Formats: sequence, structure tokens, C-alpha cells
Amino acid sequence: MTNQQRSDINNLVFLCANCHDKVDADKDGKIYSVELLTRWKKEHEEKIRQLISDGFITLDFPELKEAVHWLLARSLPIGITDLNVEQFRLIAIQNKIQKNKLSDHSKFLIVQACSRQTSVEQFIQEWSKNDWVSPTLPERLKLEILHNYCLFQRQGQSGEILFTSMCDFVKRVSSELPVQCAAISILVYFFEKCDIFSD
Repeated sequence: MTNQQRSDINNLVFLCANCHDKVDADKDGKIYSVELLTRWKKEHEEKIRQLISDGFITLDFPELKEAVHWLLARSLPIGITDLNVEQFRLIAIQNKIQKNKLSDHSKFLIVQACSRQTSVEQFIQEWSKNDWVSPTLPERLKLEILHNYCLFQRQGQSGEILFTSMCDFVKRVSSELPVQCAAISILVYFFEKCDIFSD
């Protein structure tokens, strides 16, 4: 296995410090074989996938509302409305996934979020009709997401790391999984419909 393959995100297994030391100490793999570690990783990922799927299934307008409130409560820096969105090119979602070399986990999140896109679109349209909400709600959300996207990009992030950072950013909305799934659904709505991850 090359160093690049060894450090690829799909080869990583996240362990606590104690377990990490135990696995590393087993140099010949007699206790913690590749097969055992691979099985543990696969079982854990399946459990997490099921939890995430359940979170996306249960999300509805209240969770979307909480996520939108959180995003809009953030104050954009002065001049952010002048962000040159023309620098981004809109490309198909599957091309964005391939171009950014997103992991299977990120693809899974995108597929789950896309399954809720009708709800997100309906929510944004309904919410934009309220007198107390600016009709520019979609633009304000897009600017907030683009602003953070550009911040992470300026830090040198790209591809999988950038997508993960964006997901981690929007998940800060709540510790409740359905609300986090709602926030990811909003992010993926703009990932699919707009110019994020297209440049």
C-alpha cells in the first residue's frame, strides 16, 4: 500500500487515543488484523448511515425553520453582498461529486439530502412569502453559505475536506440529528441548485 493510499480518507479509521495506541502497538496485526479493523469500520459506518437516514426521514418544516433561523442570525461581513458569484460556474451535481473526489460518506449525505429537496424548496418558497421574512431569503441563505465556502477555500481547503468542513459548519445549528440533517439538506440544496463547489 502506498503512502497516498494509506492516508486516503476511505482508509482512515477514527479511534480514541487509547485504542489507537493499542492498534499501533500490534505491529504484526495478530490482535487487530486488517480484516477485523475493516469489519469494525464497516459496521460502525452502517450504524451511522442508519442514524443519518432516520434523521433525514424525520426532518420537516420545524427543523428546516430552526436551521434557516440559525443561518440568517449570523451577520455577514460588510461587503459580502458584493461577492462576485459570477466567478462560479454551475455544473451538474454528479459532476461536482466527481470533480471534488467526494468520499462515499459524502455521496451518501448528498443522496439523503437530495431526497428531501422538495421539502426544502417548498419551505423556502413558503417562508419567503411571509411579510416578516425578506423575499430575498434564498439569496441571503446562498450568500451565507457562499461566504463560508470562500472562507474555507481561502484556508486552502478543497474537495472532500472542504465539503466536510461545510457540513460541520451547518451542523453547528443543533445537537439534534434531524435539525443537523435539515441544515445539511439546505447546504445540499445550494450544492445542487447553485454554484457552490463548481469552480
